[in-house]
Amino acid sequence: MVQIAMSDRSELADVADREFRNIVDALDYGLVILDHQMKCRYINDAAARQLGCSTEASNGETIWEICTNVQDQRHLRDALQCLMNGGPSGDLASHRIYSDQRLDIRISPSRDGWCLSIRDVSEYGRKLLDYENIAAAFTHAADPILILNLNGTVTTINDAALDTYRCARETVVGQSIKTLVPQDLHSETDALLERCRQGEQLVNVDTRRRRRNGEVFPVLTTLSPVVDETGVSRAIIVTTKDITKLRDAANSLLTDRLKLARDARLISLGEMAAGLAHELNQPLSAISYYCDAALSVAQSAPVVDAELVDILHESYDQCQRAGDVLRSIRELAARRQMPRQPEDLNALVSSTIRFLMPEIRSKHIDYRLSLADPPPIVVVDRIEIQQVITNLILNGIEAMDDAHCKLRNLFICTAIVEGEAHISVQDTGPGIKADIAKKLLEPFLTDKEKGLGMGLWISRSILEAHDGRLWTENRTEGGATFCIALPLSAQ
Repeated sequence: MVQIAMSDRSELADVADREFRNIVDALDYGLVILDHQMKCRYINDAAARQLGCSTEASNGETIWEICTNVQDQRHLRDALQCLMNGGPSGDLASHRIYSDQRLDIRISPSRDGWCLSIRDVSEYGRKLLDYENIAAAFTHAADPILILNLNGTVTTINDAALDTYRCARETVVGQSIKTLVPQDLHSETDALLERCRQGEQLVNVDTRRRRRNGEVFPVLTTLSPVVDETGVSRAIIVTTKDITKLRDAANSLLTDRLKLARDARLISLGEMAAGLAHELNQPLSAISYYCDAALSVAQSAPVVDAELVDILHESYDQCQRAGDVLRSIRELAARRQMPRQPEDLNALVSSTIRFLMPEIRSKHIDYRLSLADPPPIVVVDRIEIQQVITNLILNGIEAMDDAHCKLRNLFICTAIVEGEAHISVQDTGPGIKADIAKKLLEPFLTDKEKGLGMGLWISRSILEAHDGRLWTENRTEGGATFCIALPLSAQ
């Protein structure tokens, strides 16, 4: 009975050993059992495949003979030698077997020697390499890229985005994307994020973003949902392209085109003005001759009418002045430099007002004149500067008349301010509208129904040719002030 029991026990042990080996052979990772001399006592099928050997031939061989295909033999030998000398057991790191295969070998002590477990991590290594490549591409991409969770919180930001938004990584990661969006666009951002959460990709949205220093700049941004295998959005990728330079270039190109169109109109206008000046010169000359003849007749009459003589004198003077203006226009169109000489600015203003008295009276304007003492002396073309003064006074008169102002006051003043001669013309009209204040001195800009928008531009051009300036201001009590500055004569 005892002998039968022993036989049964031996048979059971054999069965158990076979079952154990079958289980071990079925494992998806390699297993090698070594004795204390590092000789193989057992190697399963997975380990044999991984190490490029056979299970039968490997039994009794040392681990060095089995692992002849391992490229990093030195590292493996040093690690195993350390274990044999009583060092710590554990990970022997990854060992490359073939160019496309990488094994993770771990060793631990057993009762009769050592046990090596081997896992093929080639696929994991390839995925890790892919992830590393993707991470490097993300980090070093030229375009700014942010990754958001579905709530719009920034989880990752690349270097280009940090440079574009001029911020540090720790100040953005974990914060809402709206910290990089102007306040007035927060609702737009919420709507874009919601559409992206629903799976929609939004390409090249023309919008604006805000740097950490508060500067707002134009961008084209693309929002793309990151969708898993079930079709559910898990994250949002936001790419941003700063188009400040492109927008500036487009604006500059548009400005250049408008300037070319404006210059073409100015050339046409100059040619037309020169033609009109030539045609009007002859009738003006005739009027001047008739005034001179009428004046001779009036003065030689038996009874001299003093009032008539004064009227004829004034008419003759105004004809001469009109002729001077026409000659100035012709010279300007011909681009010839007009002669300049020292002039009394007070006298220029006074003579201009006398010329405009009929207009001032007909519009019921109450005007006041304040002249500097001593009078400012400036080196100018007298006709051109009188044109400028006339234009500014008429602008004030027309502004009050067009607005049907009950209070119609015009205050004209000359002064010497910090080495310059100043003229100011103040009116009590409606003032200058905010939307045209910055462009008021540009050509073809006017709010008058019958205006060309050339008067102030021509005035500014004349003053700049005299090294002078023209500017406008709105008065706090109502109305506008037009100011002229000219260099004083050195004499």
